[in-house]
Amino acid sequence: MQRPSWHNSQFREQVGPLQAAGVATVAYDFLGCGSSAKPRDATAYAPGELFADLEAVHDQYCKEHQAVFLVAHSFGTCLAVRLAVQLGSALTGLVLIGAFHPALGGGAMRGLFLLPETVLGWLQPLLTRQFMGLAFHANSHRRRPELLAQEARYSNANLPHMFRAFYRQVGEFFEPPESYDELLRAVAAPALVISGNTDRLTPLDSMGARVTGLLPRARLISLAHAGHQVFQEEPEAFNAALLNFMTSCLAPCLDAREAA
Repeated sequence: MQRPSWHNSQFREQVGPLQAAGVATVAYDFLGCGSSAKPRDATAYAPGELFADLEAVHDQYCKEHQAVFLVAHSFGTCLAVRLAVQLGSALTGLVLIGAFHPALGGGAMRGLFLLPETVLGWLQPLLTRQFMGLAFHANSHRRRPELLAQEARYSNANLPHMFRAFYRQVGEFFEPPESYDELLRAVAAPALVISGNTDRLTPLDSMGARVTGLLPRARLISLAHAGHQVFQEEPEAFNAALLNFMTSCLAPCLDAREAA
C-alpha cells in the first residue's frame, strides 16, 4: 500500500452528513493528491498501484462491515468498478460520480503529458484555468467563488512530475479501452450514476449514458446547476440522492431481518 492520506477535502460536505446519518466513512486522497506523499518514481502513479491502494483501504476498513458502499469520482470510478466486480455480492452499492469511460475520452490529452516537467510547470496555470472552466457549472463561478478559488489553489499545487506520470500511464489499465464494457456488465451490486447536467469532462450523454446502460442494475440521476464537480457544487441535492440510494439498497436487508 502506498500510504494515501486521509485528509480528502473535496468530500468534506459529504462526510459530515453521512456520519450524522450513521454511515461510517473513509475518504482518502490518491497518492500524489492532496496531502499524500508525492514520490518521484513514476511507477508509483500507475493505475495498478492506485488500485492496489483502493483494495488495501477496503480490506483494512470495510471487510468487517455487513453493508459496504463504494463511492468514486471521475477516473476513480474505473477503479471502483473493477473492485466492485471483485467483491461481487459482498458489495451493497456502487456510486459513480461523473462516470468515466476509457473508450470515450482521455487519449487526446495524454500527448500533452509527453512534454517535459519544466514545460508542464510553465503551462500549469493555463491547464488549471481550462480545467476549472470545464469542471464547474457557470452558476458555480458566480455563486461559489470561494470554492473555485480553493480548487484552483489545489490544482496549481499538484506537482508536474506527479500528474505527468499519472496521465502518461492512465490508459494502460484498460487495453483495449472497450474491455471496460465487460467489467461494467459484470458488476453485481446496484449502482447509482450521478452527474451534473453540464459535465463537460465526462459528459452525461456519452460517458454517463454508456456506463449506465452497461451496468446491470443502474439508475441515472442528473442534477441541475452542476458540472463535473457536482458533489461540491450542489452538496445538499447530491447528499439527498446518495442517502436515498443507500436506503433503497439497504431496504431488502432490513426486511429480511424483520422477517427473521
